[in-house]
Amino acid sequence: VLLGTLLGHDLPLTVTQMLWVNLIMDTFAAGALASLPPEERVMKLAPRDSSAFIITPSMRINILFVGPITGGDTLFHLRIGQDIFETKQIPYADYHSFTAYGAQYISQSWLSQLILFLIYKSTGFIGLQILRCLLVSGTFLLLFFTFKTPKKYLVLLLLTLIIPLAVVHNEIRPYLFSWFLSALLVFLLEKHIYKPIPIIFLFWVNLHAGFLLALGALFFYLLIEFKNTKKPYKTTTHSHQHTANQQRPS
Repeated sequence: VLLGTLLGHDLPLTVTQMLWVNLIMDTFAAGALASLPPEERVMKLAPRDSSAFIITPSMRINILFVGPITGGDTLFHLRIGQDIFETKQIPYADYHSFTAYGAQYISQSWLSQLILFLIYKSTGFIGLQILRCLLVSGTFLLLFFTFKTPKKYLVLLLLTLIIPLAVVHNEIRPYLFSWFLSALLVFLLEKHIYKPIPIIFLFWVNLHAGFLLALGALFFYLLIEFKNTKKPYKTTTHSHQHTANQQRPS
């Protein structure tokens, strides 16, 4: 608007549109402040320095470290987790979306939402960031130790190239549990450790819907293993019969 006026062009926004922008920018913020419960400690706070910068040191930390890992979905999952914690039941309707208020909502990740809220309740966003780092680093460590190759530096190089993909999806959301559990499943299958797998799926079905893809991968993996173990069995049986025929007296 200012540049259009200085350059002599038509205004990019009409007066009505500018008023609408002001209403949108101010109304929601004022509504959020008005919805906060009254607190006596607010009246006891010391006056702020008028020359102080508007962004405080704590705000800088939140902007740099909390902002990149927090999005609308993260806050939504935290709110659903809070509902589960307070009501002791899984919600079946969405009462937190403006455009779909009261619509049917099936929480497929209720356990991860509850875990995220409990961590946030006890440690704040710092605890959620630590959880994200543990899940992502644990995923890549499991993949690193899963590959059966003496050339570990090649595996390390491959994982280094994949890491930027994790940076793109940097929000704290339930799919992080599927990342870690997928890598854990591949690790257990490669090491032929099968007993913990049912317990993993028992939790996975309540953490994230990614367990459906894991079931398909598990089926194909077991099918390949069955074919690989079936061929040596035939060869062994044939060799056993051949040896028996040679030892049979004429």
